[in-house]
Amino acid sequence: PTTATPTLVPTSFLETVTRSLDATATALDASCGAAENALSCAASAAAAAVQVAEATAFGGATRTLGEEARTAALELTEAVLDATGDAGVLPANVSKALVLAVADCLRDARDGGDKAPGQMAGILDTIMKQVAAGLGEGQSEVTDASTIVVGVSVPGETGSVTDLGGATVDVPTSAFGGDGRRVVHSVLYCVEMHDDIELVGCELSVEVTDEDGTVVPVAGLSEPIQLTFDGTGLCITWNGTAWIQDQNVTTTYEEGVTICKTTHLSSFGVMDLPTAVPTAEPTTATPTETPTTATPTETLTTATPTETPTTATPTHTPTTET
Repeated sequence: PTTATPTLVPTSFLETVTRSLDATATALDASCGAAENALSCAASAAAAAVQVAEATAFGGATRTLGEEARTAALELTEAVLDATGDAGVLPANVSKALVLAVADCLRDARDGGDKAPGQMAGILDTIMKQVAAGLGEGQSEVTDASTIVVGVSVPGETGSVTDLGGATVDVPTSAFGGDGRRVVHSVLYCVEMHDDIELVGCELSVEVTDEDGTVVPVAGLSEPIQLTFDGTGLCITWNGTAWIQDQNVTTTYEEGVTICKTTHLSSFGVMDLPTAVPTAEPTTATPTETPTTATPTETLTTATPTETPTTATPTHTPTTET
């Protein structure tokens, strides 16, 4: 099956995809080049978003986008966001198409053994910032692209709860200190992002930003943030280089879910619970049995150093001398 796939077919196809994306980018640039073409620019941006989503959506076992097509798709995604940013509005159908495109590029990269595209985080941040601009207090919007689920929530009086499907993010009001509006950005990555540990479900990244999209540090909270994952396991945190068990994150359970309570924000996941074997080995080992079965005291008991003085007859010699 591997050798049956000719390289010329996917190469030709991908060249067509890349040329199509480049042409769409050129048309978008032309429509958005002049300020008086705002409506035309918005329409072109919407069309370009659909084009990039369609171009990246084919997938399959024998076809991959490859780095060149991924780069073209992500550059076009950035151009669409430039246009919608200038227009001051990101329609839901456009944001959906863009998240789908980014998700397909991520899946394609990871399936091919490559790292996540470098532009991806910046693109998702821009999408979430533009989505937040259209939300009022207590409102949220979730875009599910299967590989990636993006949630944007503007807290209300009781905090912020975002249901991403495979995970829920519950941020209390105490996490939104300071002046100005706060926004919760949540991204659920349902594709393996790191190669060291296989997670039970998806990886969840959570940030709090101000209205300009700048990340607001969240740490040392008196009331923890609650992250609920589908499945049962142990809560772990990504520290930038590896998954760790964080002392500031506690794990509790309800039926079918794992609840991670944390006083700071980062990327989180759930790993399989350790089996009982590692803890059972020290119990079944019998280092104490050896001293028990050994008989050092028996040797002393059977030894008869006192019998020698008893059987010796130094006192008989003086008796015979008289």
